This record gives sequence, C-alpha cells and structure tokens, in this order.
Amino acid sequence: MFSQDDVSSLFNNASRALQRSQLLLEERTRGAPLEKPSVMPKSPSFEAALRALRSLMEFTAFLDASERVGERLGEESRQPSTVMVKERSNGSMCPLLRRVVDGLTGVQAMWTGDGGAATSLMAGGASVTSQLVLAGLFADWKHGASRAAEQRDTVLQQMLQLDRVPPLDKLRKDDFLELLSRAKAGMPEEIAADLDAQVVRVACSLTCDLNVPKTTAPLNALLLFPTLIPHIVQNAPPLLAVEYILNPLERAAAGLLPIYLSESPSEFIQVSRQLVHHVVLVGMYAAFGLKLSSASDVQRVARFTKRLFDALLMPVEGAFAAALPRAGMTFALHQGLAESLCRLVRSWRKQEEGKRSVNATEATTATKLSSSTLSVAGTQQLMPVWCTASYRALLVVEAVANAELGVVTGRGNAASQQKKYYSMLQQSNGRVTATILSTVTEDRQLLFEETTTRSAQGHKVYRIHEGGTGPVVYVYLDNGIVYMKVGRERLFRQAKGVEDVFRIFPDSSS
Repeated sequence: MFSQDDVSSLFNNASRALQRSQLLLEERTRGAPLEKPSVMPKSPSFEAALRALRSLMEFTAFLDASERVGERLGEESRQPSTVMVKERSNGSMCPLLRRVVDGLTGVQAMWTGDGGAATSLMAGGASVTSQLVLAGLFADWKHGASRAAEQRDTVLQQMLQLDRVPPLDKLRKDDFLELLSRAKAGMPEEIAADLDAQVVRVACSLTCDLNVPKTTAPLNALLLFPTLIPHIVQNAPPLLAVEYILNPLERAAAGLLPIYLSESPSEFIQVSRQLVHHVVLVGMYAAFGLKLSSASDVQRVARFTKRLFDALLMPVEGAFAAALPRAGMTFALHQGLAESLCRLVRSWRKQEEGKRSVNATEATTATKLSSSTLSVAGTQQLMPVWCTASYRALLVVEAVANAELGVVTGRGNAASQQKKYYSMLQQSNGRVTATILSTVTEDRQLLFEETTTRSAQGHKVYRIHEGGTGPVVYVYLDNGIVYMKVGRERLFRQAKGVEDVFRIFPDSSS
C-alpha cells in the first residue's frame, strides 16, 4: 500500500516531467503564438492514474479516521461518556450507532464509484465500515441491555397476568431500523449479509434472566431488541429467520409433550403459555415493521407469520396425536395453548380495529395517509393468518379430546383413528406393517405380541389376544399382505383385510 510520502513524491515527479515537456515544446515553437500551458496533459491513461492516486489518498485518510473512530468506540464501550448516558436516559435506544452512521454520510460513495482496481480497493472500506457499525451497535446494546430486559420482562408479565397483547407505541421511538438501513446503503451484498448475520447471532446469544426453558432462550433474547425482528423478516436473508426464530421455536414446541409427561399440569400450562406469548410477540413485532411497507413486504411478513405458527402448532399436533392419551391432557392443552392463543389473537384484533377507527376519523380531515394508517392497512391483511392459527390450535385440542374420550369410554374415535391409519399407510406405500397392526390392536384395547415361532416361509408370527382365556389370532406379514389363523387352526389363510383379523373379538370394531 502507498504511503502519504509515496503519493506526494509521485505527484512531484509528474509535475516536474510536465514542466520539462512544456519547456521543450516552447523551444521548438519559438516565434509561434504561445498557448496557455495546460495544468494536465490530455492523456486518458495519465488522468486515470491521477484519479487512482487521489482515491488512494482518500482511502488512506479514511483508514486513519476509522482507526480514531474505533478507538473512541472502544472507550465508549468500556466507559460511556456523559453525553451518551444522557441520551440513553432520555429514551434514545442507539445513540452511539447514530453517531457512527451520521459520521459515515458520504463515505459510501467511495465503494459505489466507477471502475477498475480503485473500486476493489474502496470496497474494502465497506468491510471496515461494517465493523464500526457493529462496534457502535454492540456498545449501545451493552449499556442498554438492563433497561431492555426490564421492558421485556414487564411486557411478558403483563401478558401472563392479563392475557392480552401490549401496545407497541414505544417501538416507534426506536430508530434501529432506520439506522441499520442507512448503514447498509451501498454496501456490497456479501458484506451486508454478513453484517445482518453477526447482529442476529449476537442478539440471540445474549443471556436470559427469566425462568424459561433453554429451548426458548433464543426467542427470549431476541425480544430484548424488538425492532430487530422486522428487520430479520423483511430485510435480512431468509435463512436467518429459519435459524434463529423458526428452528428454536420448533424445538421448544416439540419439547412440550415431555414437559407434560414429567411435570405437573400447572407447570405445563405455564410453560405453554410462555411459549405462546413469545410467538405472539414475535408475530406482532414482525407486523410492526409494515408501517411504510409495500405489498410485497406485506406478503413476505404474511408468509413468515404462517411459518411461525406452523413451527408452534405442527410439532405439538404431531407429538400429542402420537402419544397415548391421559386423563386431563385435553384440559391442560386447552388452557396452555389454545385458549391463551385465542385470547391474544382477539386482543390484537381488537387493538388494530381500534386504531383503524381512529385513523378513519383522522383521514376525513387529512389528505395524506400517515404511517400509522399504512401500518393498520398492512396488519389487516395478516388477520386471516392469525385467526386461522387460533382455529388450528382448537383443532389440535379437539383431536386430543377425541382420543382421550376414546380411552375413557373404551372405544377410540373412529374418524381420528382412520385418519391416523391412513397416514401410516401412506408412509409405508400402502403396505400393512407390524407397526400398523400393533397400533390397531392397541386402539382396540387388545394385546399384540411377537411369538417364537415362524411361518413356513420364515416370517415372524404375532399373537393378538385379550389377555385372558378369550380368542387368539395368529398373524404374519408377507410383503404387506396379512395371513392369519384363529386359535388351533393348522393353516394360515390370507386375510381379506385388517378388519378381518379382529372380527373374532367381541366389541372390538371401531
């Protein structure tokens, strides 16, 4: 890399060469009218070289300034200045980041200009800039984390006690979205994506002081800085939302059944409600970012919201549908999941309808739509997704209730059982398996046991019976076909279907 002295020397040599050329030209054209000497010869290559040298000087000055800014950011991180403390106490969320972004105004032109080697050199300035942005943001987070944790805990406690969504008016004072968008303006795509990834990774790895399951820790940490959520949904690469929001949510939802089986019903209800509250808040914060968004952004948020509720409901539905129903399971699932979600959806819908009526009144006296009006218009398009999610939660509870009722009455629910058998047959490509026979046997309150004998072709033989001195059916499977014999019959015969196996048992039909 050229130093400042090298650049100055090159300029001086070029100037002396130009002066000698002008003197020679004057001697050869004596007597002719003298033309005014040009400051720079009409040489494209020479002009390009001078532009490159000038860019190099600017880049060197940029690096020197960046070094001083980095030192200042380090000092602010260790010990915030009085000015920064005052701005944070007045409600500013990212005062140091704002100083960094304001200081970078105009610098982006260095790596968005035209041409050649200079452009590749200047693009390195974007990488330096991203590190300065991260340093300023993380310093703000470090000094504002305690207050952010208090606000998050207050919101979650209010939701737990009142079962209604909180107002999001305070978020409109958070300038994080605007600052990060300004900071990324003109950055190469790879550097901007890496900046987003580092911001989200650090935010989701912060420690959580609430008594929540480890599986919900990334979601709980993300709620410290709510405006980061709409940025992830609308502006960041989609894989970030999958890695840091959807995947942790799926793991947490899949862990609800083990919690139900190992803990008390009250503990399960509390954990389920906490998870629902986290999901609802993430969905609300994602919708908050629609205040000035286009139709494509609304569609993107709608797709994310659907996947968000899928990540909550599908693991719960699969786990509880496959589990053996227990007395009280329906009540616990209804209290912890469905009722809590339905109440919060109704609360948010009522809140948004109130805003819409207020904005409609204001629109009669204004000729220009406000950002809040656009926000309400965007969230109204998300309402069907939210209402569908609450309905799906009720369907999950209904399925568990039917299964639990089947255990209590001694007869499984025929519709839910047939749906389960059909799903299992699809997975086995239409072939009856030992797992399917075992499931049907258990649903009919019978016993399914493997014997030590084998068929003439060497297949495993299973015994189905009631456990006493009642009838016994022996079956084996050959490439998905069921063969059976009853009691002491000598020969196996091909069954007409699974139902044929159970006809001998009284009151065993579904």
